[in-house]
Amino acid sequence: MYKLIAVDLDKTLLTNQKEITKRTVETIKRLKKDGIYFVFATGRPTQGINRYIDLLKVEGMDDY
Repeated sequence: MYKLIAVDLDKTLLTNQKEITKRTVETIKRLKKDGIYFVFATGRPTQGINRYIDLLKVEGMDDY
């Protein structure tokens, strides 16, 4: 069983409109509920991903 999923943003998690689909958000929330950690693997600065952190409620990023 997987314990952690790391996902790039551009051309992976995000659509061409720089959005995360509702289906993907629901899937990630379900995985987190099942105890699987979800993290971003990106070269973007934290300020550039804050809206996605908030949307997915990524833990451990509260200080950024």
